[in-house]
Amino acid sequence: GYAIIFYDDGSTWLEGAPDARKDTRAAQRAFRQFAGPRQTIESFYSDNAPELIKAADELEWVHPTSTPQHSKTNGRAERKIQHAKEGTRVALERSGMLLGAWDFALPHFCMASNFAEVDGESAWKKRHKKGSFKGIQRPFGSRVDFLPPKSLKQRLPVFSPSAVPGVFMGWHMHPGGHWSKDYLVSYLPDFEAVQSGKTRKIHVYRVRDIHVNEGPVEFPLKKAADELKGTVTKGRRGREG
Repeated sequence: GYAIIFYDDGSTWLEGAPDARKDTRAAQRAFRQFAGPRQTIESFYSDNAPELIKAADELEWVHPTSTPQHSKTNGRAERKIQHAKEGTRVALERSGMLLGAWDFALPHFCMASNFAEVDGESAWKKRHKKGSFKGIQRPFGSRVDFLPPKSLKQRLPVFSPSAVPGVFMGWHMHPGGHWSKDYLVSYLPDFEAVQSGKTRKIHVYRVRDIHVNEGPVEFPLKKAADELKGTVTKGRRGREG
């Protein structure tokens, strides 16, 4: 998959845009989502990808170009990209989530990094100047319960419990890094249906409230992922022998 990684020097804000598909229009959407309607971008550096240069030009962002294939010029950007890639990889591995969920793991990792406070400071505080993030923070792919939205409720038995089991996918953000106060979640049984071959699609729902049980963080998909990995490893060993 393709993504644009944004990093703001002033606030240390990190953001990943996984829906950018190497074309100018998609890049412009990612730029607007990052900047928001009121923020002025003083200067924008990139790896000189044509779609980024054109998108910045059309949005009238000042774009000093970096020296092509010059590691010192691009070093800081490359470190941030590697940081985001590694964080996304670890999130997928730790949760047991399907690799196809990288496009949610990446924004989750970036936003969680923005919320994290070091010596009382965070990218969230620096950018918004409104104190700490007030929402619930949960690891990617961890267990939560949520009230099913209408589209999911229609699939459930009439007398199902009011809250259903789910996995945490992230926070729904407005342009400019503003939280909508909604969370992104998926219905846990949908993952079980994918594993059994009954469906291929996982729905992600936007909900206002989630409920978290006290105690250790639970990753409900991790056990099944580890069991599958063990089965594949045994099968490979058997063939090699």
